[in-house]
Parts: sequence; C-alpha cells; structure tokens
Amino acid sequence: MLRSEIHSGCRVGFFGIGRSNIALMQNLPLEKCLITLRSDERIDRSALPQDMRVERIFEGKEAYKSIDEDILFFSPSVKRERQELCEAKRRGVRFSSDAELFFKENARPVLAVTGSDGKSTTATLINLMLNEAGRRSRLIGNIGEPMILGLRSDAECFVTELSSFMLKYLSPRVERACITNITPNHLNWHESFEEYKKTKISLLENSEKFVVSEENACIAGAFGIISDSSTYGELKNKYPAEVYLTSEDGYILKNGERLIALSDVRRRERHNIRNLMMAIAMTDGYVGTSEIATVARNFGGLSHRCEVVLQRGGVDYIDSSIDSTPARTAQTLRSLDREVIIILGGRGKGLDFCELVPAIKRYARGALIVGENAEEINRAIDGAVPCQVISDFEDAVRRGVLLAKDVGTLLLSPASTSFDQFKNYAERGDKFKEILLKTQQFDN
Repeated sequence: MLRSEIHSGCRVGFFGIGRSNIALMQNLPLEKCLITLRSDERIDRSALPQDMRVERIFEGKEAYKSIDEDILFFSPSVKRERQELCEAKRRGVRFSSDAELFFKENARPVLAVTGSDGKSTTATLINLMLNEAGRRSRLIGNIGEPMILGLRSDAECFVTELSSFMLKYLSPRVERACITNITPNHLNWHESFEEYKKTKISLLENSEKFVVSEENACIAGAFGIISDSSTYGELKNKYPAEVYLTSEDGYILKNGERLIALSDVRRRERHNIRNLMMAIAMTDGYVGTSEIATVARNFGGLSHRCEVVLQRGGVDYIDSSIDSTPARTAQTLRSLDREVIIILGGRGKGLDFCELVPAIKRYARGALIVGENAEEINRAIDGAVPCQVISDFEDAVRRGVLLAKDVGTLLLSPASTSFDQFKNYAERGDKFKEILLKTQQFDN
C-alpha cells in the first residue's frame, strides 16, 4: 500500500497546492519526512497546514527544478508530460495523487460520475438518493470532500465525481459509472477533442455497469444501462440494456412504465431532468420509488448553476458562473427559454465561441463582455446581439442591472473559466451576488 511506503526520511513532494494535496498533507504520516512543495504559481503559505515542516519550495519557473523525491503527489490539473517530469519518473520518482491513492487502498463500492456538464449535480443526486434509502454513502472527489478522507470514514459506499484531469492518469475500478455528456472542453489542456473523449470514456472500461445517454453519439455504442431524455428505438434494438429511462407525456418512464411525474420534480429544466434520470439509472436496485420522489421533490439545484440569486423590481438575477464553455452557456440559455441580458467572458479553454451565436441571437438582448478573452468573444458574437466590452467585472454587473430592467433577466453565464480574475467559479458567482446586493439602482 502506498501509505505504508511513506517512512522516516522519505522524500515526499506535492506539485500543486490545492484542496486535494492540502488534504494529503493533513492526513498522511509525514512527521519525519522531507517535504518539497512545487507549483507553477506562487504558493500561498497561509494555506499550508500550520505544523507542517517544509524542506524546499520550488515555484514559478523553478517548479521543475531538482525533482528527486521518492513520491510526488500531483494536483489534478498538473500535467505530467513535461520533459523534466518524464525524466524524473524514469529515475524512479513515484507519481501519485489523492484519487490514485484512494483507488489503490479502497475496497468499498464506488459509483463514479464524469462528463462535460452536469456531473456535480448528478453525483449529488445519486448521493442524496442513497442516503435517503438509508445507505451510508459519502460524496468525494471533484465535488464533495477530498478522496483520502473517504478512506478514514465509515461509509459503506462512495459517490465520486471524476474530472478528465483525474481520469487522464487513472484506471479506476468502480461498481457503476456514468458519463453525463461529452462536448468540447479543456482543449487548452488536452491534446485534442478526441483525446478528451477517450479520457472520459475510459471510465467505462473498468466499471461493472455503466450509464450513458443515447443523445451522445460518441458514446452510444457501448453501454449497459441507458439514461435518455428521448426515445431512439433503433438504438435500443442495436444496443440492448437492462434499464431504459425516457421522459415523455409528463412522466419519467422506466422500461416504458411510469416512474415519477415531472410535476413532482422541483427542477424541471431539460438538462436537470436528464441529470435526474442519470441518477435514477445509477441507483437502480439500490433505492426505491419513494426515495427517488423525495429527492426529486426537494432538490433545488447546486449553487452557481442557473441559480436565481435575487428577484427584485420584476427582474430575475441568475448566477450560472459554473458555465465555463460555450456549449454550457448555450444550454443554459435554451433551458431558461427567455430574453436575457448576459454577462460573458473570463479565461478561455481553447474553444470556439462561434458555437454561442445561435443561442445568443435567439435569447440575448444584450451582451456585456469582460475578462482576458473579451475581444475574442466579441469578434465571435458581434452582429448577433448588441455587445459592450467592459474592462471591470463590477462595472459590467452594474450596467447589466440597468439594461435588465427592460428585459426581465440578468444572467451571468460566462462561457469561460474564472481564473483571469477569481480563484474559482464560486468566487465569481459570489462576487456577482455581492455586487447586486449593494447596487443602488435597485432603489431607483
């Protein structure tokens, strides 16, 4: 076992000082180890465990210097293909991560979720359903707590959200797996869309059963349980499955039989119905109809995902800061199905913003564009909708408040990551709400 290999005098390194590596620092037996910290960015010393003794710190341009650790733990977003890292691995440096350690040491059932969009919501719904049925399920991974904490828990099973960054270096064995969808994403990190797809699909290879949607042509050819929001008879004949879920005539149907009325579902947007069906398929045989109905009736969605954060003066103010791709922003606009003033922009992922044009043209009455990629987005959608490029995020929100009075909805759906100005999408969404609450125009 990997933890047993950590001994007195062992040289242990951490590349990237994020949530998962901080948890490893706090939970591994490192008292008599020689610790090295590495990061492409400047390391925030205040984020480190207070009692942690660090021998060396390499940051910025020095991050790849003198790699001689026995074990090097990586944050998920750190790529391992750099020449210096490859040479270190050939010299015998052991590479690992929070997720890799968990899957090496865990023997309890795991239900794993990945996808381009909807994976956090789907994983949360699965966990809620299992808990409602009285199972000691624990939510870990990309959403939930760091995975090493699961090893110390009394959980009887785990629900984990796995990103493409994690799956790039993992081959986890899981009881059930699902792919919510696959659309272009993280193309500034992955080599290509094909490589990104293969990374996502790899989760299915070591799962006992898995769930996919027939809507995803790139993964419709290999599945055991299907979740779907439409009926595709020819695919069902070609790819037989144990369970088929469809949404039609006001109900979610399981193998053609009514399971739950859509009127009993709190979040009835098309993508949320799809997420719910994914969760139902993943928990098939583990939970009953009453548990499904309870969760569907009470679940109001996760923060920063098409979340109405304020309603005032006949205007809805909606935070969908999680929308970091053009495809996700287009989906949000289609789900809302109303006119909006939209705030776009941040840091791009190497994706094509022209994909936004049809949805922007149909639903947006004005676009306020901020961030590093503002000019790129403006070039892509200019002519589809009146655009304003604005240098300051707060100024964009304040202008949006004024414009939304005549439209009825102000939507933050950036189609970009937050990393140009914020720590993460949650901080960006919280800032949006903070600005709204102090904006004086509400009183006019």
